[in-house]
Amino acid sequence: MNARLATISILETFEKSGSQLKIIRDQFFHRKKMSNLDRQRTTVLTNEIVRWLPVIDSIYAPYLQYPLRRLDSKVKAVLRLGVYESVMDSEIPDYAAIHSAVETTKSIKKKKASGLVNAVLRKVIQKNAEKPYQEMEHLKEAFPHWLSQKWIKQFGREKTRSLMTTFMKPRPIFIRIDSHLGDVIDDLHSREVKLKILPENEKIHQIEKGASALVKSPSFEKGYFSIQDPGSAAIVTLLDPKEDETILDVCAAPGTKSYAIAKAMNGKGNLFLSDSDQKRIEMAKKGGGRFSFNHISWEQKDATRDTYPMADKILIDAPCSGTGLIGRKPDLKWRRIKEDIHEMQKIQKSILKHMSQFLKPGGVMIYATCSIEPEENWEVVEDFLKLNDGFEIESAEQWIPSRWLDDNHCLFTWPSQENTDGLFGARLKKI
Repeated sequence: MNARLATISILETFEKSGSQLKIIRDQFFHRKKMSNLDRQRTTVLTNEIVRWLPVIDSIYAPYLQYPLRRLDSKVKAVLRLGVYESVMDSEIPDYAAIHSAVETTKSIKKKKASGLVNAVLRKVIQKNAEKPYQEMEHLKEAFPHWLSQKWIKQFGREKTRSLMTTFMKPRPIFIRIDSHLGDVIDDLHSREVKLKILPENEKIHQIEKGASALVKSPSFEKGYFSIQDPGSAAIVTLLDPKEDETILDVCAAPGTKSYAIAKAMNGKGNLFLSDSDQKRIEMAKKGGGRFSFNHISWEQKDATRDTYPMADKILIDAPCSGTGLIGRKPDLKWRRIKEDIHEMQKIQKSILKHMSQFLKPGGVMIYATCSIEPEENWEVVEDFLKLNDGFEIESAEQWIPSRWLDDNHCLFTWPSQENTDGLFGARLKKI
């Protein structure tokens, strides 16, 4: 199957189901035989179209003779693809975008709609020739109104615009090399993967070319490296896991941070991994099949109420709105509503309160999110400290770059400044 047909199918499923785009795409790739190039192109097309979804719809909708909601879902997907390729993708000639859209419409057994697709796209291209599309003019349209207004109120217009601009660009891919550095470098270079080391962490490398070759490389399959953002890696650095410690990771799936903790412990001690979702646990265990750890265990547990062993350290990578990941997950902003943030905050406070009883005296608990919302970050920590005088904030400055420190001495990465995802992490010590 080619990339255009795959894109249309994935977009239609996304529209109907509201599920995570990556899950829909991965399931599709599992079912359909496609070349690596077509998979790469499909990933780019689906990400970018969903990233700009309402903007794309606003470009072609004026040329329809009836409301957008009445448009057949497959035809809508074809038009979205056609508009993206003809208006936003400079590498596709106009005539090629129209021709492929018309032929694709026929191939999905919507022959009667091919005339509509042809007419609408020709009008779109004509309008674009008269007034060329300017990406930055449509930036606010590419985010839910409630979210853009919230950010403007919190961060100011300039900072919000910079953040939005960053989120509308594909995010860089990073890897964390845990062992056999020379072998990994040689392996990836032989596959024409180009790496750039990050000065903040010698284990983290940015992939400048050849990302599609990563997961099929022998060094990945042997567990020598993992794909991980620098901000995410910094959470584990902040935890500072040591040999012979007992550590809890209580919202552990999908396991990227969990296995980084396991590596840092060098197989010595006890690492108890848990999550409330059994399906996510199974996915995490499957992903961990590359490693040979005998000091870890997985269990389905609810961090708001279940019992855990006493621990030297606890990582709470709390469920959150995920707004720090919007650049990497372009569909996330369309799956969130304003009320989600306050609902998440209730869960986060409950987890932090409950898990604090399982920390040994002198122990450390990391509260972390992949959100940039104050309600889910410092407000949760501040509320906990007010109600628990047996804990104090321990400055993160010993473990992370100083520019990643916020005013409360917590880890906070801002995507438009650091080229990372948006992450928050507070180090809480039991006195």
